[in-house]
Amino acid sequence: VGALSGSTNYTTAQIYFVGHPISTYSTISETIQALLDGEVDGIIMDDLAYDAQYDAHPDEIIHVKGVLYADLLAFIFPKGSDLVEAVNRALDAMERDGTLQRFNEKWVPSEPLPVH
Repeated sequence: VGALSGSTNYTTAQIYFVGHPISTYSTISETIQALLDGEVDGIIMDDLAYDAQYDAHPDEIIHVKGVLYADLLAFIFPKGSDLVEAVNRALDAMERDGTLQRFNEKWVPSEPLPVH
């Protein structure tokens, strides 16, 4: 199994593939190339990264549907950034009007799906 070095995908690989070698790569492109070259049998990557790679390799890669793991992610800005207040206001508004709840219901599973 391959994954982007230092990513949450690498952490997920460690959780689901205990006792199996996990190859790491510096870029998403390197990870895809390792798959195409047969260095690994499969890779773990985010859906958005997959979508971008699929456009470049539609006849060479396939996505297994389902979510192995859903991470809580954060926005991070440099100290003193003018964006912090604006992003916090936008997130508060999305929480109040139900947008965040709708996103969560659609995109975040209540539990990780089992690996087959």
